[in-house]
Amino acid sequence: MRSSLESFIARRYLRPRRGQWFVSLITFASMAGIALCVAALIIIISVMNGFGNELRERLVSLSSHVTVSETDGAIDHWQATVDLIVSEPEVIAAAPFVEGQGMIVNRSRLNGTIISGVLPQQETGVSALAQSMVAGSLASLTPGSQNILLDSHLAYLVEAAVGDKITIMIPRPNAAGTSVLPLMRRFSVSGIFDAGLQSSATARSAMHMDDAAALFGLAGEASGVRVRLADLMRAPVVARRLADSLPAQYSVDDWTRQQASYFRALKVEKVMMSLFLLLAVGVAAFNINAMLMMVVSDKRNDIAVLRTFGLSPARVTRIFLTQGAVIAVAGVVIGVVVGVIGALNVESAAAAVESLVGRKLFNPDVYYVTNIPSELRWTEVLIIAGASLLLALSSTVFPSRRAAAVAPAEALRYE
Repeated sequence: MRSSLESFIARRYLRPRRGQWFVSLITFASMAGIALCVAALIIIISVMNGFGNELRERLVSLSSHVTVSETDGAIDHWQATVDLIVSEPEVIAAAPFVEGQGMIVNRSRLNGTIISGVLPQQETGVSALAQSMVAGSLASLTPGSQNILLDSHLAYLVEAAVGDKITIMIPRPNAAGTSVLPLMRRFSVSGIFDAGLQSSATARSAMHMDDAAALFGLAGEASGVRVRLADLMRAPVVARRLADSLPAQYSVDDWTRQQASYFRALKVEKVMMSLFLLLAVGVAAFNINAMLMMVVSDKRNDIAVLRTFGLSPARVTRIFLTQGAVIAVAGVVIGVVVGVIGALNVESAAAAVESLVGRKLFNPDVYYVTNIPSELRWTEVLIIAGASLLLALSSTVFPSRRAAAVAPAEALRYE
């Protein structure tokens, strides 16, 4: 009975009444403010999840989930190492590689690059290099062909196209080891691939493993072995198991450590963005506090009459707590619904905007990711809704206690 009386009075106070349009406006603004902040928080966090996944996929697609190398140098008998690695149940493929750094010279253009020597047939099992080709093919890399594949951004920087002859320059020490001289070899560009990372720091090129081994003086040896797993999120666990099963001279690394700086920065940015938007929710919740203070001030006489009829201070408090809770819950629910719908449709909405304005929102020459991906995680939606509701409900406590503190005799003295 008590709860029905308090709910009835709270609902009456929520209804717009003649001459109280300003209070009704503040009520609507409070609800709309919380809804907008909650929706924005869900959409932005979902977009950041999508960007993180997209960046992870692009970083891992042309590298590997796990990398095995020798601590003191190159791997002599890499085939035996590959056989041992693929015996691990969660490993689906392994391939040797030769890797080093050099400079690409094309006429007056010069740029640094990471050179990878691969075996085309085995490379398709551990990376997406074959699927990333935009011109030429991975099959053009044959032993002794002196063919090379360039990342599209690297090809742009050195102004090279398929069929061009370029010069690879690497430092090589002399026989005595007293000095370093540049070693230059001519290669033919037989293909261009899109690594999806528009940065000169990640400019990559690929050639056949035999050609790369001859270039870096690693005849019959490999710099390491790339490993692909059935589940890339299991990479740290599998890496530890491989480290235990392989001889002591091998070093095992996984993508979570190789690309740790990228994902640590994303995580920090996501946390800070969440905190800033939760502060916005707090500001919106402050409107509920202001609205309830106005209602308490306006309803002093009503409160005094209710007290004289025997309504306890606790029940008066519950009236205004209920009124604030209805506004808070409505705002959070509306925000969650709008946010979920927006997060699920952000990609199509971005495509519609791009079609309307006739240009890409993210310039491919500037950004790693050129679309707006989104991943909605229901756990984060529940956390956002819970935190927002807690902030909004906490703003109702002080006005409700002020209402309960109204003295009936003083409020009705001049009535």
